[in-house]
Amino acid sequence: MKKLSVLVILMGLVMFVTGNAFAYNFYGTYVVGNDSAALLKTLTGDDTLVLLTKYDPPTSTPTPNPFTLTFDPGNTSGTVAVKSEGSGFKGYMAVKAAKGFNLYYFNGSEPIDTPYDWDTNGLNPDHSSPGVSHISFYSSTVPIPAAAWLLGSGLIGLIGARRKFWKKRA
Repeated sequence: MKKLSVLVILMGLVMFVTGNAFAYNFYGTYVVGNDSAALLKTLTGDDTLVLLTKYDPPTSTPTPNPFTLTFDPGNTSGTVAVKSEGSGFKGYMAVKAAKGFNLYYFNGSEPIDTPYDWDTNGLNPDHSSPGVSHISFYSSTVPIPAAAWLLGSGLIGLIGARRKFWKKRA
């Protein structure tokens, strides 16, 4: 039993330490029209994307509200932070302006309440920064990997074998 506990603790430690250091990345500029879940699925190859929430700056506050957004006076740049109730957000943020959008990626390991910069650079043909139309957040559902199911069924088997062993001794 001691060996199993040590093994589980070591596995948890390895998973914690090997987390991705790049929590928030610029994904690209797309001058193709409106952002939509269907278009983002095509661009990213992630078929599990769904619209989580949408902000129409500078006054809207959607529900649920797991993000804190700031805007500069011209609505061309600002910051975004994941609040505590949105911790572990894995997905994309699309900043829509003019005839395109800038796409940003969250990998789920961003620190809570840490602001990250966003902007509308490159979305006009003259490469100026237009004002924001809206900001959308798309969530990526994360299926449980097969290894987790295998580990779980193995642990259940060990528990069953242990019980059988104790019943024989009694």
